[in-house]
Amino acid sequence: MSALTTEQRVAHEREIFDLYIDQLADLGVSVDRDDAWNTYCLFVFELWNAAIMTYIHGTYNHAVEAQLRQFRSIADALEQNDVAGRLASLIRRHC
Repeated sequence: MSALTTEQRVAHEREIFDLYIDQLADLGVSVDRDDAWNTYCLFVFELWNAAIMTYIHGTYNHAVEAQLRQFRSIADALEQNDVAGRLASLIRRHC
């Protein structure tokens, strides 16, 4: 999610995800596609954490423009994949 621009992610995200799941199936690994998509969408929290940690630790010499693009891409993924709603649903199921 963070390696692509928002436009690239939106254009190719589901295609890349589906290819990955199909390849797993071809190798005999069975996963529930809906559960895997939900987990993939929730994974954006890990990316957000990594981006914040990079920023806190002095950016590790990453270009400011690249870091700002990464923040925007991750924030867009959080919103567009309804991560807040997914997290709320997960909490309701397990509490």
